[in-house]
Amino acid sequence: MRKYPLDLDIYYVITIPDGAPEDASFIQGFAPSLCRRAKLVRAATLLPSTIYDLTESGLETLLARRMSGAHPVNWHGQTPRAVRLFRLPRMVPFNVIMINPEDDPRDYKDWAASCVVPPVLVAESGGEITFNERTTWTLRAPRSPITVEAVIRSNA
Repeated sequence: MRKYPLDLDIYYVITIPDGAPEDASFIQGFAPSLCRRAKLVRAATLLPSTIYDLTESGLETLLARRMSGAHPVNWHGQTPRAVRLFRLPRMVPFNVIMINPEDDPRDYKDWAASCVVPPVLVAESGGEITFNERTTWTLRAPRSPITVEAVIRSNA
């Protein structure tokens, strides 16, 4: 098996319902369905952007690195169908899927299990982490598939 360098960034995918593309803003292409998920986008910006941010020294310097643009937040809006059709590559192991409150997290469980390194599913209920628990500390928790040990095992 070919080895690739690990991407140590954390990627946040926010599920957004399919919308009418003709309703999107003509300059940047923002659909109203994305605008209605602004709270999820804001929540992603308050979370760590790399696994270094999960360390003690990373937490101490997070604000300075974020303000300087050194560690931007990687978030992407995707429709539920697009999320479930994509297989996350093993060299990009740190993924957090923030599931739209109208979606059922159970619809993502089989897909997540099929990924080489399962993403962390965040939902109102039924995910590995609930919206109320989405903090730096819960991303470090052993019950989360985003642990470094899980990545090392999958990349061996």
